[in-house]
Amino acid sequence: MRIKKWGVFLLLGFIFSGCETRKNTNPLTADSGDGTSGGYSQIFMVTAEYSASYWDEASQTEVYTPNVGIQGHIAAKTVPVYEYYEINGVQYTRDFAYEAGSIIFGEYADENGDYVPVTGNIQTLNFKGKTSLGAVQGTVQLPDTITHVTLSSSNLSLNQSLTVSWTGSNAEYYFIEADYEWNEGGNNYGYKDLDTLITGNSVTFPGSLFSHDGYVDIDEIIPFNGPLPAAGAVGNLTGGGTGFFSYEGLEYEINAYIKVGSGMYKKETSGLQKSGSRNKREKQMRLFDRMINAVE
Repeated sequence: MRIKKWGVFLLLGFIFSGCETRKNTNPLTADSGDGTSGGYSQIFMVTAEYSASYWDEASQTEVYTPNVGIQGHIAAKTVPVYEYYEINGVQYTRDFAYEAGSIIFGEYADENGDYVPVTGNIQTLNFKGKTSLGAVQGTVQLPDTITHVTLSSSNLSLNQSLTVSWTGSNAEYYFIEADYEWNEGGNNYGYKDLDTLITGNSVTFPGSLFSHDGYVDIDEIIPFNGPLPAAGAVGNLTGGGTGFFSYEGLEYEINAYIKVGSGMYKKETSGLQKSGSRNKREKQMRLFDRMINAVE
């Protein structure tokens, strides 16, 4: 996955904060669901990212072994003492940090570049996270890989809709990374972020979005298993708190530049292709922070 200015978890943050003003959906302060008030003491947001290889800092080589990187964030009314997280019964006590009134752990907290991902049986992941406030646990499955993507058009007329559809994956939700850019005269450019989360296998961008000559950049689609975090949604981490545990499968890189109207300028396209390379996760770190801030 390529680094982008922001991505999945910023969008999740907007959804999780919700737009409903009549009901409190913040899990730290809303009704906890068991008949008591005051909400949950802590909320975990955890993502497992699957990759076909990883960089081994000790040997300075790329290791071609399927693996999972864990990225986590804990928000609480009062910041607890971090203890550990477990994946499939293996306990990890390193790679955590206290940051801005919350806790980050896993790859997020790796300051030395020597984070070691999880390998072995990673088709099913059993997670447990523990702080001084208690432990949460949950299970998630690796989603199938997307095998084919179809674009409804490679050249759009002004105000024409665009549909992106895909097959081969059984994921519970998907992240589509896309944007629209046009020239407003000289060196002035207009920009619209089209990043989208969806639970189906297609998304249609309405024609009303495309009213200027320019181009649409469809970057990639990422499959996720686990419940989609949203205002009022029930997470899959339970116990001494609540939370959402998502499993991110291999992204399907598209890198398609779709002309709108008379276009803007020529850009090279690389066609449809799959990729499993791991990045530095700067995008997800920023987004994850925004998601936590939205529910606090």
